[in-house]
Amino acid sequence: MKKFIISILFLIPSILLSQDTFSIIAVDPETGEVGAAGATCLFGESNGLIDIISSIIPGKGGVISQAYVCVPNINMTNATTLMELGYSPAQIITWLNNNDSCNAGNYQYRQYGIIDFDESGNVRTAGYTGNLADDYKEDRQGATYSIQGNILLNQSVIDNMEYNFLNTEGSLAEKLMAAMQGANFPGADERCLLTHDKFYYDKLLNLSLSKKEARAIGFPLSNELINREKKIVQGTIECTNYSLDHGISMNIAGGTHHAFTDRAEAFCMLNDQAIAANYLLNNDLAKKIMIIDLDVHQGNGTAQIFQENKQVFTVSFHGKKNYPFKKEKSDYDYGFKDYTTDKEYLDIVKYEVKKLVDNFMPDFIFYLSGVDIIENDKLGRLSVSIQGCKQRDKFILSLCKEYEIPVQVSMGGGYSTKLNEIIEAHANTFRLAQNIFF
Repeated sequence: MKKFIISILFLIPSILLSQDTFSIIAVDPETGEVGAAGATCLFGESNGLIDIISSIIPGKGGVISQAYVCVPNINMTNATTLMELGYSPAQIITWLNNNDSCNAGNYQYRQYGIIDFDESGNVRTAGYTGNLADDYKEDRQGATYSIQGNILLNQSVIDNMEYNFLNTEGSLAEKLMAAMQGANFPGADERCLLTHDKFYYDKLLNLSLSKKEARAIGFPLSNELINREKKIVQGTIECTNYSLDHGISMNIAGGTHHAFTDRAEAFCMLNDQAIAANYLLNNDLAKKIMIIDLDVHQGNGTAQIFQENKQVFTVSFHGKKNYPFKKEKSDYDYGFKDYTTDKEYLDIVKYEVKKLVDNFMPDFIFYLSGVDIIENDKLGRLSVSIQGCKQRDKFILSLCKEYEIPVQVSMGGGYSTKLNEIIEAHANTFRLAQNIFF
């Protein structure tokens, strides 16, 4: 008798778990049910993420995909198509590795868990973890399940998931939930906790900041706001990997440099470039990092986060009398007087930045290219022209290219009274990146 498979999809959001990036896909041979549960540190809307990390095929089986997934996840689409054609889990993985949809060499970053029923109703499982997926990483298969995770504390995360799944009585759904809870302990995924205090991070995710703490953000606190912030961070993290391969990457958002280790401030809750810098250091992808912050407002959060870290050199050129009125101490700070014009601004930035790069010799640069230095900016108080702002960006990007230092660019602030000026100033940065690097 043909078994009927019920699709059970779970998304375990980070609002419940402060550490994640693990998943399980499993079947119940007695009922024919197939289920998948997955978690990721930085997730999108629930109706989109489920499709990105998991796919259940009624009557066949299911696929879990993690670690540098394509968005949209064409590899997932291909996997489900192959399953419907009768390919085994092992055959599907071989095909995916030989035909990666994003980039032929990127299969080494991927992670898959696949499970199905053969024509006789026997369960088949397979998993794959690429050599370039982030440690700790592992996939583990049993008779009726596949468990996988990356950027984990150690093997104990997978051990706990497997133990809970095998030793929980009840339905498949209950067993899957137990497996996910097995990974719910501090440090299971290190990305989100390398930079920000766990107590603060948990309060932020649970929307439990005090009124005073929430007021410092400047936006009404909501799940949508937190999801937006996590997407920004994820974007900057993904950008770093692209920069390592291609020299430069751009995040049209980001520059959340007022976020401190333990608090939010001025529209910033999670410090995207600080998190990405720690990601590089933690994965031995960089040894010496420079953060060049040319937003008109000092990167006080970034300065505080790295005050004791000699591997990260923080640089901030900003308005001397502008926000924040109580400045933190960067490794290098320069405050411009109000109404500074092109020549003075460019002369100082060019001279000092080159000297700093020559002395520190970073192997990765984060550049915050705020355009709130331009003359008509409502919050800027400097008098740099759009052309002057363009010359600034040209100098920074050309320096990175000349020295062969990978650079990630976050766009930062821009509050001109004329929207077309903000658009043009940011567009100049993208044009320069294209012309200089490609």
